[in-house]
Amino acid sequence: MRSRPFFAPIREIARHAEVGPATVYRHFPTKEMLATAVFTEHVLAWRSTLDQGLAGPGPWQAFASRWEALRAGPG
Repeated sequence: MRSRPFFAPIREIARHAEVGPATVYRHFPTKEMLATAVFTEHVLAWRSTLDQGLAGPGPWQAFASRWEALRAGPG
């Protein structure tokens, strides 16, 4: 599912998230709404990480620490 998650059926997405399909549909009536929510969450996490870097002690330290944070992924 990782290589093409948008093309996965909702039932498969729900199984991967360890919830029932009805739970997914309750929160995200369409797959587009689910994709938008996931994308938005990632963009906000990246933005937060970059903002933290800008507040760092120096440009190189900020870049290096934020690069590692972005590589680690959200969460």
